[in-house]
Amino acid sequence: MDEKKKKDYWSHGSEGYLSIQKESRKVVLHPRIAELIPQDKPVKILDYGCGDGSFILYLKPECEVALYDINHEALKHAESLLHDYNPKTYFKAASIPDHYFDYAICSLVLMTIPSQKEILKNLYKIHSALHEKGIVIFSITHPCFRNDHFSTFQTEYSKGEEFNYFEEGKKFEVLITDQDTGQRAIFHDYHWTLSTTLRLITESGFTMQQFIELPDFAEGIQFNTLSSPYIIIVCSKM
Repeated sequence: MDEKKKKDYWSHGSEGYLSIQKESRKVVLHPRIAELIPQDKPVKILDYGCGDGSFILYLKPECEVALYDINHEALKHAESLLHDYNPKTYFKAASIPDHYFDYAICSLVLMTIPSQKEILKNLYKIHSALHEKGIVIFSITHPCFRNDHFSTFQTEYSKGEEFNYFEEGKKFEVLITDQDTGQRAIFHDYHWTLSTTLRLITESGFTMQQFIELPDFAEGIQFNTLSSPYIIIVCSKM
């Protein structure tokens, strides 16, 4: 990947993103993912593309937590936020051990990656990090509804721009707004159709177990009653 793309590989706009506190990622998505992880006994969890680390706060401190993110500023922020969890931090994907983790979380990562080749590279790494009965939980913004306005985020397509669902790899702007402060952050994602996303996941050696489409809530009220902002895909190793 050339240096220009690497800088734009979710890092662009991340400073503002880290300062957003109350938004649907934390209010809707993260709690639902946490419900999918049994915590009646300690589990080893890799948060692959951890961002600010806020997802881990929904887990019990007894969990063995590891963090990885391509954005080192975000990774350091997560490490500080999760001090009580004593997380293991990986600044390079190559340093993540093989066949070790019970669960991997890959939340809102796949649509930040600008090429299918690079997506597969990351998927293979997650696959190798899990032990033979390991589970990975993916989440993505719903690719079918990029032109919709949701409670705390919208894309340039919701501002009247033409949305071509089949334009694979299209770079587009995302605007996130904090529900309490109104603070905003702008960055870019890449559009991959649902069929391409599922094909890449299965091609990398995963078998889908659950497919969940979440409703859009704000302050306990369903904001967008017509469309889903997020998809959760639960997979096991073949």
